[in-house]
Amino acid sequence: MDKKEKMNKIVELYKQGKGARLISKELNIPKTTVQRYLKKSNIEIRKHRNKKLTDAEVKEIIDKKYPDFQYVGGYTNGHGKMVIQCKTCGYKFAYTTEVIRPSRDVDIQCGNCNETIKLRDRLINILNKLYTEQMRIINKEQSMTITEEVESLKRIAKKHKYYLECEECGRMYFTNRNDTKTCSKRCINKRNNRIKEINRRKIIKENGRIDWDITLDKLIERDKNICYICNGECNKEDYILDKDNNFIVGSDYPSIDHVIPISKGGTHTWDNVRLAHHHCNSIKKDSIVNEGETG
Repeated sequence: MDKKEKMNKIVELYKQGKGARLISKELNIPKTTVQRYLKKSNIEIRKHRNKKLTDAEVKEIIDKKYPDFQYVGGYTNGHGKMVIQCKTCGYKFAYTTEVIRPSRDVDIQCGNCNETIKLRDRLINILNKLYTEQMRIINKEQSMTITEEVESLKRIAKKHKYYLECEECGRMYFTNRNDTKTCSKRCINKRNNRIKEINRRKIIKENGRIDWDITLDKLIERDKNICYICNGECNKEDYILDKDNNFIVGSDYPSIDHVIPISKGGTHTWDNVRLAHHHCNSIKKDSIVNEGETG
């Protein structure tokens, strides 16, 4: 930048309201050089020290230069103090009036906000330490629990040869036999009943015609809720639910019985089904009921 360009730049910045000190800092040249170029350009240098501003002018300058603060009052001249207020927390404090000069580029900070930030940071550090310590304790407890479970499984594994998956519930279990299919008596019974029902339905299809609309409720209505084996009344409320929510029927609960058993060629049709107590049906099994002298 030659002398003419530099002079024009200084004049332009000075007309924008910037002082000689600020211009010298921005252009990285001595303040005396700035003042000399201004005199050569016949620019009258402002004397801010002797100029007294009104409260409205001070307020306008503060609002423009420091939008986070507002002027309250107390301005007398460019060398005294004035009261300003933080817009963030509302804290009022005294500050030098020199900050309103165009040549002063000062970052005003609120002491109250700074203390709040410091307190917040201290609390965050304390909470982080507490959280870290709590997570350490939780991880330690979980690690101990997992370690105990692993050691327990190791002890069990030493006494058993195989680790299999139950075909009924999918749970893994230890055993000394590799031909087992289930993990417990409960799963054994469920599996056997399911296989039995599958085989039973296969036989029903082989025996001939099927009435798919047969239901227990319809049979209760047709047979007047009377067991055809003992002539006693059935009770549809005779059941309980165990802790696993399994449906367990009582002896008087109604059931569908096949007069000619499915295993002996009987069909699943309306003319071959009768209502019977669950207990009576269990006793009858695959037999055929014959009417005696007493009915």
